[in-house]
Amino acid sequence: MKRREQILRRAAEAFAERGLANTSLEEIAASVGITREALYYYFKNRVEILLEIIFPTSLSLYRGIKLVMDGKGSSREKLKSALEMHLSAYTPSYIEMSILLREEHSHIDNPRVKELRKMWEEYGACWEVLIRQGVEEGIFRSDLDPKIASYGILGMVNWMSRWYRAGQSASIEEIGRTFFMLITQGLDVREQSLKPSPKR
Repeated sequence: MKRREQILRRAAEAFAERGLANTSLEEIAASVGITREALYYYFKNRVEILLEIIFPTSLSLYRGIKLVMDGKGSSREKLKSALEMHLSAYTPSYIEMSILLREEHSHIDNPRVKELRKMWEEYGACWEVLIRQGVEEGIFRSDLDPKIASYGILGMVNWMSRWYRAGQSASIEEIGRTFFMLITQGLDVREQSLKPSPKR
């Protein structure tokens, strides 16, 4: 493994365990077996390291949802593809995903962080559009707000970053099947016609 990759891997492990604020450059350098001064040859600061860890995963997800949106199939099929695409980012990159989905880096004043936030806003908007299209097609329920529904779905899949561990949790395929069932049974237009039994 090249030195740059070693630094990123050790930093990712430290950020995942202790957070950005509680991880020093000295700790990262020591974990790789180099001095802090040597670390500066590769990265200027912790934010630069952080962005190098989380930006590729973010870009991959963003491009993935765009491909799903531009693809063929019903909104239900696209929703399944989007869900599988998002969950696939957890393997083998579950550490990167756990770091990416934390709030601590969201307020960093950095041009690339701002670009990252914009990318995630557009990513979330794509999920909303996907659900809205399903409503228009008569596949998803019309009595649910697409924006709130998209927030709910992303909240569910993103919370995986708190508990998923490759090889220790259920498989991505099993999680995907469970999530898709939960989501579609809640969105399914057929459920809209069901009326609660009158109270006696």
